[in-house]
Amino acid sequence: MMRFWNDFLFTIPYAVLGWVLLSRADAGSSGRDGKIRFAAGLWAMLFLLQGPIYTPLVLAAILVACGWKRPLPWALALTFAAGFYAVMSRSTWVVAPAAFAVMLAFAQAQPDRSRWMRSILLGAAGLLGAVVYLKRETFSGLLNKLAAWGASAAAAAQDTIESVSNADAAIGGPVMFTPAWFSYFLTRQPLIWSRLWPNETFKPGIVLGLLIAILPLTLLLILWAARKKWKLDGWQRALLILAQTAFLSVGVLISVKIGGGSNLHNLDIFLIGLLLIGALAWEAGMGVWLAEKLRSGHWVGVIVLAAILLPVAREAFSIEPKKYPPLETTRDAVEKIQQAVDANPDGEVLFLDQRQLLTFGVVPKIELIADYEKKWMMDEAMADNAAFFEPYIADLKAHRFDVIISEPLWVKFQGEGLDFSEENDLFVKWVSIPTLCYYEPQETFLDQGVQILIPRSEPLAEEGVICP
Repeated sequence: MMRFWNDFLFTIPYAVLGWVLLSRADAGSSGRDGKIRFAAGLWAMLFLLQGPIYTPLVLAAILVACGWKRPLPWALALTFAAGFYAVMSRSTWVVAPAAFAVMLAFAQAQPDRSRWMRSILLGAAGLLGAVVYLKRETFSGLLNKLAAWGASAAAAAQDTIESVSNADAAIGGPVMFTPAWFSYFLTRQPLIWSRLWPNETFKPGIVLGLLIAILPLTLLLILWAARKKWKLDGWQRALLILAQTAFLSVGVLISVKIGGGSNLHNLDIFLIGLLLIGALAWEAGMGVWLAEKLRSGHWVGVIVLAAILLPVAREAFSIEPKKYPPLETTRDAVEKIQQAVDANPDGEVLFLDQRQLLTFGVVPKIELIADYEKKWMMDEAMADNAAFFEPYIADLKAHRFDVIISEPLWVKFQGEGLDFSEENDLFVKWVSIPTLCYYEPQETFLDQGVQILIPRSEPLAEEGVICP
């Protein structure tokens, strides 16, 4: 069921986005043209899988696409919902639905005034949806106070806004999109520019990988535009180029931040934006043109074939059956974790990893220690944030936890040039060494990626290791 759900999320929504974008495009009325539209939707799935693009952003794009040609009230509601939903998953998607809606609306062949008005309203709706989610406690508090106290609510609501803003700043840095936030975002963690080029973390590198991913579609768009049948004016061309340039710049920057660069998923907004431009061209007649060329055996078919084969070629040559650890050792690992939790009913058990065991009731119900979690700690380790780890190290020295459940920890620095070696070395520095200094492995299950640690009687004494 887990494998089915995972594969469903990374396939069907991608195809649905393609079908929604092409559903009203005029590629002819014959059944064969309908099949071409169906196949083009499946191609959209292959195109986005090159990221791969995380599904929440795809679902937000589907909402925007559903409102593309609908009456303005429907389009505003769907774009608002897309903005609200997208930012639930990632704050960096805060402008994406608004930008998608503006691209689709502004590139339409409509009178200038109508085009500008619809684009502005849809952009505002997408941003408002994101803001309402980000400040939902503020808005909820404001409505409650307005209902209860009437005119006196304004001052109380202002206090709520300030307190929420201060809390946001304390948890996640400065308020988003302020000058301080941009500085914080760019300097908090190091940038690894070498990941733009072929490397062990991502074999082709970001630049070559992206060129391979977008080249066929880009060539088709250039060929179609060169026929001068796509009647975009200067404003429309400028908006599409500026939007894609901004998406590309942000995507590349995030890709070279430490922790990124293993694939193209951080270029998600850029890739979906390019797909939207393809849908606009298709609607303007490129679909009919492609169908004619394919029927006549034109050489353009070679580019179409490349657009189908390139997204799957690398995976096709490396595909292999899914491998699972032996059932017996997996059961043994689960039983040992259950026993470790059972043996400390009055103590504290820290799940650095494997928290799904608590979620699904595989282990006895205990209090979740939320402060220390592997991915959060990895993010702070990549920022070299000593202040964040001070309480963790203090808790380790005091043997606060009776048991720690973790992935296998090792004191092994990799240096540069290996797969995620920079991330590994910072994790070893801030998590593995402090933890292993004061806790020792009781059980390690390599196949399952699980380790049970208990307090040491004496701090670790190992050459090259300085316990903090």
